[in-house]
Amino acid sequence: MSESLTESGHQIIDISFEQMYHFVGNMLVLESNDGRSLLVLSQSAFTSLTSDHKDKIEQHNTLVPLAINTTQTIGGGSARCMIAEIFLHSAELNSQIKTNGSKQTHQLHRIQGI
Repeated sequence: MSESLTESGHQIIDISFEQMYHFVGNMLVLESNDGRSLLVLSQSAFTSLTSDHKDKIEQHNTLVPLAINTTQTIGGGSARCMIAEIFLHSAELNSQIKTNGSKQTHQLHRIQGI
């Protein structure tokens, strides 16, 4: 698995069990309206990242820590658990919205205003 990831241009960043406990492995990359890559993570995860981790991540993404302590302590999940992933191109998504007759605003894979 790690060989496949590195061959495809990805960088593997090792984390500790303590960092895992603070939900460091529970992050999600989103795309902003202006095309920037945003790495959404909990404040707990952000705080437990080392400066080396942050430097490596910020080469490719803007870190967006969220204060979601209640979700983590009571719900047992973190940032990634709170975000629905939609794997459609914008044209496909717009087509499905029109087909279903939905009048709701759909910002499913973009964060408005970031």
